[in-house]
Amino acid sequence: MLTEHLQQSMNKLVLWCKQRGLNFSIAKTKAVIFTRERNLPLIPNPNLNNTLIPIENTVKFLGILFDTRLSWRPHIEVLK
Repeated sequence: MLTEHLQQSMNKLVLWCKQRGLNFSIAKTKAVIFTRERNLPLIPNPNLNNTLIPIENTVKFLGILFDTRLSWRPHIEVLK
């Protein structure tokens, strides 16, 4: 299933980072599902180090707000 594959990939990424002395800031980590669908069929519950990652509708990355539909509306509203 897709959610299991996603979690396995995240676990491998965490292990790879630990081997190289890198850490994730779980407090700063957010998840966004980019889609044009109105109803999401299944929302995965991803976790890092057994801590759930919150799924947000909008996230800020390098000063730009991204929303689930990849529209510019939230970013433009903040700029106004």
